[in-house]
Amino acid sequence: MKLLNFKIFFTIVLGTILMSSCLKDKDYEPVPHAVLTMVNGYTEETGLAYFADNNRIPIPSGFLPYKGLERYRNLFVGNRRIRIVDKTQKAIIDTNYTFKDSTSYTSFVFGNAEATKHIITKDQSVDDLGNNAAVRFLHLSNITDEVSVYIGSDSEPIFTDRVTESATSPEENHLFIAKTTGKQNIVVKNTAGTTIIEREYDFKPGRYVSITLIGERDNTETPLYLAIAEQY
Repeated sequence: MKLLNFKIFFTIVLGTILMSSCLKDKDYEPVPHAVLTMVNGYTEETGLAYFADNNRIPIPSGFLPYKGLERYRNLFVGNRRIRIVDKTQKAIIDTNYTFKDSTSYTSFVFGNAEATKHIITKDQSVDDLGNNAAVRFLHLSNITDEVSVYIGSDSEPIFTDRVTESATSPEENHLFIAKTTGKQNIVVKNTAGTTIIEREYDFKPGRYVSITLIGERDNTETPLYLAIAEQY
């Protein structure tokens, strides 16, 4: 037993010395990786688990609940198979996506069992953000209305004529824009100018937030909801 312990100790010491030597010689090279954030707007009453190829992406609670957000999960770069499964292990999304080094992405899953949808956005920073907040809006609900979003005292919408997101949505929909900070009201209206939903939010300097319209009209269990994902 003493010999075994000595061997283990020697292995640990040797490994430490070799690692230290490598670091001193600057031989260490960081592994290329991307960063993935996951947002769950899927209205079925179940949490979701995420897989990259056959590797489960860690989520502390095991499954990401409806309205849930999980940030900053590292992924190896390249073409990866992304699967999203519910608690019954049924795959609701099975797709491939190419991830690039040093790039941040967000996975949005939404819809319901009859029409499940999924998009992955490549997240870009806002130049010269300063003391502003960075904001974007994604229409992820099942309503067919085109919607526009007003923030604060602006008389003109910040985001206009948005339809439910799909794989063919323009990339411009996924860009963050600069917005003044502080407590402001967020109002979503349809083309007739009728308010669909609104809520107050305190925008903070330097923060990146995704505003998402999720849920279903006339559904008491998963009604329309204005979710705010504090991402970066």
